[in-house]
Amino acid sequence: MRLSGYLNGEAKRIFSPPLVMPRFVAALAVFIIAGLLLQPLFDKIQRRYDYPMHSWSWWTVQSLREKQKPPNVVLLGSSLMVVANAETDATYLGQRLDLTTYRQARYFDEKLKASFARQSTRNRNDLLSNVPQFALEPCTTNLASPGQIPSDAYLTIKTALKEGVRPELVVYGVAPRDFFDSTMSSPVDTESFRYLSRLVNVDELIAGLNLTPLEVLARRLLMLPMARYSLDLQMLLAEQFGSTTDRIMINNHLNEITLANRMRLLKDYEPLDMVPGFIHAEVLSKASVAQQYRENLDDYKARYRLPRASFYSAQMFCLKKLITLLDEEGIRLVVVTMPIRKCNAELLEASLYRRFLNDLQHVCSLAKVPFKDLCEFEEYQKSDFRDSVHLNAFGGMRFIGKLDEFIFGVLKEERPEHRVAQN
Repeated sequence: MRLSGYLNGEAKRIFSPPLVMPRFVAALAVFIIAGLLLQPLFDKIQRRYDYPMHSWSWWTVQSLREKQKPPNVVLLGSSLMVVANAETDATYLGQRLDLTTYRQARYFDEKLKASFARQSTRNRNDLLSNVPQFALEPCTTNLASPGQIPSDAYLTIKTALKEGVRPELVVYGVAPRDFFDSTMSSPVDTESFRYLSRLVNVDELIAGLNLTPLEVLARRLLMLPMARYSLDLQMLLAEQFGSTTDRIMINNHLNEITLANRMRLLKDYEPLDMVPGFIHAEVLSKASVAQQYRENLDDYKARYRLPRASFYSAQMFCLKKLITLLDEEGIRLVVVTMPIRKCNAELLEASLYRRFLNDLQHVCSLAKVPFKDLCEFEEYQKSDFRDSVHLNAFGGMRFIGKLDEFIFGVLKEERPEHRVAQN
């Protein structure tokens, strides 16, 4: 018998549907029954707030749960919002900030407060009517996170509300990458989505995320008890036994190893796991701006290379869900585009960039949400950035000043006497 004929015959015998399907069905039945029998045990070991790694979102939720003073302003966005505020605060305060735990926006708070005080002093007859508390005594929490996309932002706000955080104002800063990231496999695979979906229901998003049939099947299988509680079981076993690498790292003081050294030594060891001291925002001087700048256009060439219509429409859907949620909760929302360099924006096809801006304007206009394009290329220099998309401390101060002006312009438009005058 020829070898090819033998192999073909073996393949047909091994993978023959009459044999494979009964085995699969039997295995699935055992999986389901075992899960149902072990349900009481799973209920006891479940710890929703725990996670195998202390990721950025894990630390953010910890900050929400431990918050002494409830914030009246919340910032949302990707690392563009994180870096703009964190590096600005480090330079403004003159101190290195540990971004594992730092979620404030001190410079932004001071600008808001100073703007209202300045307006009050200039013209007491032009005071804002029904001044919100966030204008008088702003207390901001920065819930932006690296890589955050609208689906993540929605779950972040939903989690904050669940934890009793009810701000008066939410500021959402978006950029093209949030809607056109070719390197992102699926919105359900982000660090934020994976962790936050343990804390809040995500069913209202799934229908609009344009998941593939395989992803839909995977989501359904995750509803089975054995799969739903797999992380809890994994964490329980890790506590009892742990890996050799874990024991070595912990015994050698993981928190004393810098991010750069850890990634150099053990690139694949829990890259999203953060410990205090893991990453910082540094004080910036004018003299060090040029040395700090790092070019990252190759990264964004990959991100913008093959934009997917399904991903774009899914994230626009999530933006609409975020707008609806905040409207139902009676929380103000303003949406702005984050400043990026023109050389970065030009990597994206011009028609797609225009569509991005037009769709943002349209979605916000329909919902009566104030929107402002703050990506004004002519207003920023290369020296305002640390790469092609992230502002440094000095660019951050410029951006926060413009954001502050926009917010107070919105408040003026809301004055009853102003609306009467306009009519």
